[in-house]
Amino acid sequence: MKYLLKTLLIIVSLLHTQHVLSQWELTYSSNTYGTTGYSHFSFSSPQNGWEAHVHFGSASGNDDLTISNTNDFGVSWSGSYHTFAQSITIGDLITSGNYTIYYFINYSYGGSCQYSYDSGNQWSTINMPGYGTWTMDAFPLSKDTILLTSGLGRLFKFTQDSIYTLLKNDSINFEESRIFFIDSNIGYIKAKDILNNNILLFTDDGGYNFTTSCISVNYQINDIYFTSDSVGYLCCSSGKILKTIDYGVSFIELTTPTTNNLTYLQFINDSCGYCVGDNGTCIYTS
Repeated sequence: MKYLLKTLLIIVSLLHTQHVLSQWELTYSSNTYGTTGYSHFSFSSPQNGWEAHVHFGSASGNDDLTISNTNDFGVSWSGSYHTFAQSITIGDLITSGNYTIYYFINYSYGGSCQYSYDSGNQWSTINMPGYGTWTMDAFPLSKDTILLTSGLGRLFKFTQDSIYTLLKNDSINFEESRIFFIDSNIGYIKAKDILNNNILLFTDDGGYNFTTSCISVNYQINDIYFTSDSVGYLCCSSGKILKTIDYGVSFIELTTPTTNNLTYLQFINDSCGYCVGDNGTCIYTS
């Protein structure tokens, strides 16, 4: 991890529709060997968190994937664990409570999951099944259950020290997929079909069965967020945000104040949401 920024405070005042956004401060910087990239981090509380990053080209010639934790708001990091391999990347990192950590490693041939149930004192490894099964996105359904998209049109479920396949469909491209679940049963996955059309998969049984709706290829969709089982938003390139109120069957394009690419989206409640993107863009709605 080259830079990790922590927010000091975000104050949202609904009085007179005035919103105040705080400054950010640099809490940690690492300038060790090589070039750094492929970073992920997850905080289970304001002060407790884990981060994973890759250094390209260690002393051995392999890339170095490092994971470490903090208990002081990111000021200091300790307990680093290393995995060395060629062309290694971090697929995702998820924390659940103060004790459970999952991080997904992608190698040149496939992937694996490293996980700990005791704050990183002991780690277990489970390999993803088959060649090319890299983790594209992961989403926690519960404390010990993770849903993850992978290569070769596969959707996996990790639970109780095992991984099994929920979906295998060669006509679905999960390379830039995003997963969002309202609860353990109702959820959506943004993906693409073989013609590069954006598609939205919907399930109401925890991912065992999906229905598919198609969105125009004209939109480059980057993130997904639903505020209820039927109402959701997609942020896209060129400053576009799409909204659905019918479970993703149809979308309308919303007006935004930017043309910069929008990459991440989150709602605090049904009406208040934030979206960030290129060139330091941060937009909000109330």
